[in-house]
Amino acid sequence: MKNAKREVILTPHEMEFSRLSGLSLENIHADRVGSACAFASEVGVTVLLKGADSVIARRDGGFTVCPSGSPALAKGGTGDVLAGMLVGLLAGGLAPEAAVFAAAYLHGEGGEALSHRYSERGILPSELAGASAEILCEILTK
Repeated sequence: MKNAKREVILTPHEMEFSRLSGLSLENIHADRVGSACAFASEVGVTVLLKGADSVIARRDGGFTVCPSGSPALAKGGTGDVLAGMLVGLLAGGLAPEAAVFAAAYLHGEGGEALSHRYSERGILPSELAGASAEILCEILTK
């Protein structure tokens, strides 16, 4: 992937990241930031390691920890919504680094808003895109 002609962005949860990286879940849990950063710089990709305190590791070795999120996002389908948001932001012209952070942040904020509205167990992935779009609208109209 180091020779890719475009930026490569991966959005794994911990089990997927374990399979991609060859690291054990125990090693990933012990150092989420270090694991993601080492893999990102070694392979030449950006990694958005989903989970509590999602980590965005860049291929240059830098990282950001996303300040938003909710356990409500730990269900099938929410990662697909995140990927769709990311692709939409990239297609809209955001630079890859900005798009990854914006998608992760809006996804997390949307999950938080829905968990307050319906509880952490009561949200559907199909509701997440709309909630995240509402958050984006609030930010853009401030």
